[in-house]
Amino acid sequence: MTRLARGSFVALVLLAPIALTGCGPTRVPLQGSVTYDGKPIESGTVVFVPEDPKIAKPGAVITNGKYAFEPATAPTPGKYKVQITRNEKTGVKKPNGLGGTTEETKQTLPEKYNTKSELTYEVKADEKTKDFALTK
Repeated sequence: MTRLARGSFVALVLLAPIALTGCGPTRVPLQGSVTYDGKPIESGTVVFVPEDPKIAKPGAVITNGKYAFEPATAPTPGKYKVQITRNEKTGVKKPNGLGGTTEETKQTLPEKYNTKSELTYEVKADEKTKDFALTK
């Protein structure tokens, strides 16, 4: 076997397990609804904060009471702290830097759901849906 052929063979043997198992961790593209006191949250975010600080924090946008993680950035199976925000319009218009204005929003959920979150959740590989029903 030539040196080039031997090198190709070794590379193939080393890379085959990676190709067979896929690239990177298994992600769980969760989706669901988010309500506060029984009403859908119109605009906000859901962020899963992993126990391991080296792992990225997957997040999804809430629109009309629904969220869905993108498959490429969805959480992996494991335990998370969950932070949820709700952005409500304040009625104040601010310049947007493009010659127009944008209506200001502010986060209006209690801290126990975001900055001092008490929510936890364990993502399992076979799940597809997780709803959050928040209360005062």
